[in-house]
Amino acid sequence: MRIVLALAMTLGLVTVCGCRSSSLQGGAAEKDYGFKVLLRRFPLDMDQGDVKTIRISLKRGDYFKQDVRLRLSVPEDLTIDPNNIVVKASDQPDVDVQITAATDAALGKYKIDVKATPETGEGIETEFIIKVKPR
Repeated sequence: MRIVLALAMTLGLVTVCGCRSSSLQGGAAEKDYGFKVLLRRFPLDMDQGDVKTIRISLKRGDYFKQDVRLRLSVPEDLTIDPNNIVVKASDQPDVDVQITAATDAALGKYKIDVKATPETGEGIETEFIIKVKPR
């Protein structure tokens, strides 16, 4: 019975937490005056030459009303379009970007760095992983 209860609790926790990760908070130190960047938490698998679309989301505090610049840094075997984005305070908080793996990209994991900088206050950095497989 304990095992069944433990499995049910674990499944419930995974369901509630989902498959996204959240960055540290940027902007102001107070919860409602800052923002976070939400990304995929697990590696995104791609074949050589593939193009995939991913979503980057800003979770804004209730009183955070600033534009945020997102800059994505990628290794040379990958390209991201766009890689320099301004999410206006009045815009929807979700941004879709296309990632392209070169047809001759080296196989393995690539780290994509995301830097989010508000107009004022602290910027934040986070990352996600792309795994390139053979076609």
